[in-house]
Amino acid sequence: MRTILSIDDDPKVLAAFDAALRQRGYRVFVTTHPTEAARIIQENEIDLVMLDVHMPEQNGFEIFRELKKKYHKLPVLFV
Repeated sequence: MRTILSIDDDPKVLAAFDAALRQRGYRVFVTTHPTEAARIIQENEIDLVMLDVHMPEQNGFEIFRELKKKYHKLPVLFV
């Protein structure tokens, strides 16, 4: 089963992604916190990260750069 991690500061957006992706058979993790995202990636085999660009604490591009330092081949989709 493919696993997707969605990172977004809006819980409503995360809930919509979660429902739509699960309905299509994906295993889904969602979080509003970049530090929690790192933990999820370390503990699970993630196939794709869906990443919001505009977030208050840290923007998506900053998170992307940090992810790519550790997980070079992890695909990231900006939303």
